[in-house]
Amino acid sequence: MQVNFEPKLTSFVSNDHLLSMKEGETYSATVKEKLPNNEAILQIKGQEVRAKFSGQIPLEGKVSIEVIDAKQSPPIVKISPPADSSKPKESINIDQILQQFTGGKNVSAELRAAAQYLLDKNYPLNKEVIKSLQDFIQNTKGTIDQKLETIAALVNKRLEVSPVHLNAIHEALHGSPLGKMINELVHSFNSKPNLNEQAMMNKDEIVSKILKNFSNAFKMELSESLDELSKDNPQKTLINELQLAIKKVQKEPNLEKVFTSIREQIINSRNVSDSHQDILKNMMSTAEEFAENGRELTARKELSSTLAGLENEIKQSSSQNIISYNIQDDFLQPLSIQSKDVIVTTITKKLSQVALDFKELKQSVARNLQTIQQQLSTVNHSTNQVKPLLEATIKSLDQAILRSDFMLYTDMSTEKKLLQASSQLAEARKLLSKGEIAGANRLVSEIKTMMDKLMFKPSDVRVKHFVSNELLKLEQPTLEKQLGQRFDETLHTLKQGTSSRQALEYIRNLGLTYEADQAHALLSKAGGVNEGADSSLKGILLKLLQTADHGQTQKVEQILQQMTGQQLLSKSDSFSLQSMMFTIPYPLQDQIENVKVYINSKNNQQGVDWENCSLYFLLETKRMGEVGILLTSVDRTLSFTIKNDQANFKERMEPLAEKAKERLQEIGYQIGKVQFTSLSPENREPEKEKKQVKSPVTPNFTEGGYNFTI
Repeated sequence: MQVNFEPKLTSFVSNDHLLSMKEGETYSATVKEKLPNNEAILQIKGQEVRAKFSGQIPLEGKVSIEVIDAKQSPPIVKISPPADSSKPKESINIDQILQQFTGGKNVSAELRAAAQYLLDKNYPLNKEVIKSLQDFIQNTKGTIDQKLETIAALVNKRLEVSPVHLNAIHEALHGSPLGKMINELVHSFNSKPNLNEQAMMNKDEIVSKILKNFSNAFKMELSESLDELSKDNPQKTLINELQLAIKKVQKEPNLEKVFTSIREQIINSRNVSDSHQDILKNMMSTAEEFAENGRELTARKELSSTLAGLENEIKQSSSQNIISYNIQDDFLQPLSIQSKDVIVTTITKKLSQVALDFKELKQSVARNLQTIQQQLSTVNHSTNQVKPLLEATIKSLDQAILRSDFMLYTDMSTEKKLLQASSQLAEARKLLSKGEIAGANRLVSEIKTMMDKLMFKPSDVRVKHFVSNELLKLEQPTLEKQLGQRFDETLHTLKQGTSSRQALEYIRNLGLTYEADQAHALLSKAGGVNEGADSSLKGILLKLLQTADHGQTQKVEQILQQMTGQQLLSKSDSFSLQSMMFTIPYPLQDQIENVKVYINSKNNQQGVDWENCSLYFLLETKRMGEVGILLTSVDRTLSFTIKNDQANFKERMEPLAEKAKERLQEIGYQIGKVQFTSLSPENREPEKEKKQVKSPVTPNFTEGGYNFTI
């Protein structure tokens, strides 16, 4: 990575960490983003500040502002007239600053360039910052270009210049591959799981044998426990009530008595869901209208057909919710009765709970969509009433996809349909904003129909994974053994077939969301520690840090430092662009490869805007060398650029690219161009090869995020 440090001189920035704007004072600012209501995001003294302009608002670039009212939120400012050009401009010499903070000692050209770069970016310079830079440049491993790249990455994320930040980011960008370091640490503990294809097959064999060789008694206990769940089922009770109502419609001569019976025994029953209640009420309204007009036979037909249809729907749903798995013969090693009871109880409770959670989400979304449909169908509808409910529905659906437990067990088809529903609702929101009511209503209707048909279907592979985890817990392994098992399981998860939720869980299992998950657990209603985060690789490593010997502690600290660096480079940004960077282990063929992932997007409430973003994957493969894959999404239209230097790369990759296109279309993307190009610039422009130095294949750090050169 080549970082250009141009000899620009800017005004000296004080060492204030918190910017306190005072009325009447003038500040030099850079306009980062224009906002509605005459507001803008300004960068002042290295900090992002939201301000409201009195009068004209500047379009972009540097501007001098005067604070009119600092008590308002945001503060009110105005453009300050430019200084008298006849007066000589004051400039700060970087050498004078360095002399001041180093006690007059000579400094290296590298330190001078780094300090000048920070000054140009409006970063505060003080004694601590200069010392941090000096120690980092002198004592950290790596070339000067790598160190300057680290500083540029820190500035790109607007992080404080400190030894912790510099070392963590440098380790994330230029340290040893994360998978290699964890693998070496596991081997040093003598756990020695062979983290390759053979070992993953062995792990699969163990889980398979566990599931194949359960004792008949265990199988019977599990079956009985699951059968218990289906007894005294509210759905079963409702089916009986519907069957009785259908008989009454056919045999009771007094239609008024039929109406009264349906109201009391079915519509007002606590076993009837809100969506089914709406169907029944519409049925009653239609049937009563027929009866009033003397069409009793038609009224009875309306009642019979609706009740029968409802009965069939509930029967289908009920049969899907009875969870049954073929758990075959003898256990690998006989478990105690107590252990069997623990596992049966845990599995039964978990699977029944996630089935209920799924049902609740489905009913809630269906109810909201029906309300939206009704409001959009009225003559005097107001989009202002519909929008909040639509936003809430999208949010609840997205939260379920990201955090709900049932997404960990459901099959791939259900997950894709939920993702599709979320993307279509986002499209309906756009249509609503444009005033295209009919189009929005049509989409909402389609999604509701799909959600009504959706059934919870646990994936056999995912349930097996859950069973294996429960069995491993019975062993109560040491922290050293837990680390090896967790790393093996984390990699093996990706080998089983990836989905969007599995990819997110992979990042969580590594521990790259450790602090966020712990914070979420503390703020949740239950409160307390997040067990998932604690059992992540980072959670285990933090525990190991307290118990490992000195030699191993150093390795643990290095791994944790790299994880922290990745988290810093992927933190939420408060300005208009969001950038993220990960370097993660990935199982490929019989090797653990290192994959670098760079993400740029518009800032969507301090998150990634999936409809408008770019992702760049850079991986080293044994057969094809380095491969770069750039995905760019603009308004959900996705274009691919796949880069490699091999001559026949395009022919080999085109069939795989077609499969990828199909999968992305399933979750709501439209596919644009698919391009193949060389990875190295000299292969694209051979005539300039001698004149140019080979450019790096990794993205450059810029104020607009990562710069992908195609």
